[in-house]
Amino acid sequence: GSVDLVIRVGSPGSIATALQRIGRAGHQVGGIPRARFLPISPHDLLEIVALQTGILRGSMDILKFPENCLDVLAQFLIGLSIIKEWDIDEAYVLATASWPYRNLPYDDYIEVLDLLEDERRIWIEWEDNKFGKRGFAQMIYYTNIGTIAPNNNYLVFTSDGTMVGQLSSSFVSSLRNGDVFLLGGSTYRVSSIRGTRVNVTPATGFRPTIPSWTGEANSRTHELSQEVLELLEEVATYTRLEKDPMTIFTGVLGLNRPVAHAVSGFFQEHVATTFQVPSNDLILVEQVEAPLPTYIVTTCRGRAFNLALGHLFAGIATNDNIIVHELSFDENGFMIKLSHEVEIALIPEIFKQGNSKDVLQKHMMESQLFAKRFREISSRSMLNPRRIGAEEVSPKQFQQRAEQIMQKHRQM
Repeated sequence: GSVDLVIRVGSPGSIATALQRIGRAGHQVGGIPRARFLPISPHDLLEIVALQTGILRGSMDILKFPENCLDVLAQFLIGLSIIKEWDIDEAYVLATASWPYRNLPYDDYIEVLDLLEDERRIWIEWEDNKFGKRGFAQMIYYTNIGTIAPNNNYLVFTSDGTMVGQLSSSFVSSLRNGDVFLLGGSTYRVSSIRGTRVNVTPATGFRPTIPSWTGEANSRTHELSQEVLELLEEVATYTRLEKDPMTIFTGVLGLNRPVAHAVSGFFQEHVATTFQVPSNDLILVEQVEAPLPTYIVTTCRGRAFNLALGHLFAGIATNDNIIVHELSFDENGFMIKLSHEVEIALIPEIFKQGNSKDVLQKHMMESQLFAKRFREISSRSMLNPRRIGAEEVSPKQFQQRAEQIMQKHRQM
């Protein structure tokens, strides 16, 4: 049937998604789309105001297409090998004719072929410059083709061997030893993660350090984050000049007075402690009073940015023999708890050393998030197929095989 009004609970985190949702109402010739957004927190209200501003000024999320995805390339090359024997250079020309692979380095292409041969998916005659399929390649290809990643469940066990529930792989990818989470109305602390098993101990009375939805959360888009930063800067400028920001909210942004008062009150609480707000040139780092040295970093640039920056901070701390007790993220920043204090004034110097990428890569290689992504890639590239013919590989065997492949090629 027809829809007269769309009601959305919370911000969709994307300008494009918001327009798509709004467009479901009045979806007929001459119809006018109408929607109402219900914020679930002050930060969410601020984001929705920025979202409305972006829509009215015609902003749109920029589409970004993945390029040179080697796991998909591996799947493609296995498919080619089923058709006939290929000249290596001829197959390279065919692959790079596709726009996402137009800049594919030849060395990367050869390494993918070499990996497929090593894992017995294809054979290669380097002297004749040819490759072709191996025995079960066709069966593996047709029963595993696709790019949707598997989502295995993990079993949760206490120290006495009692199983207390299951967790999705997306949620487990955000867990670290020592994290506290809520499961079945009780809180548990992570002791270790082994294969498809999460070992825990009861943590009665402790507040969860990982929200139950964090594993599935999508990041706010870069374009919407820019709208949030611009709104913050504009209102902060008015506040510094001792002007009433209600002028912006009701006059410029067209908000009704109750919403304008709510946003204004939220800003007044912030400026009671500082006039500083994040911008494209400014990230706020503050230490808060807590039993352990705790730092809150505010960026307002989206979860994806904060995830990378937070793990970079954790990697820097680990390199200095500082234990990271807790690391949690949201769209506006992250919180990190350490075993020892760090000098905040020295943090900008770290980025001048030029080794941030190496530090982040080293830290992520040991994380559950990297292990989860590697399992997905090993499946997508058909190095570790989920099905062999009509038989489906068990989650335990799948993860064990993924770990074997990861350890094997990490040592090479």
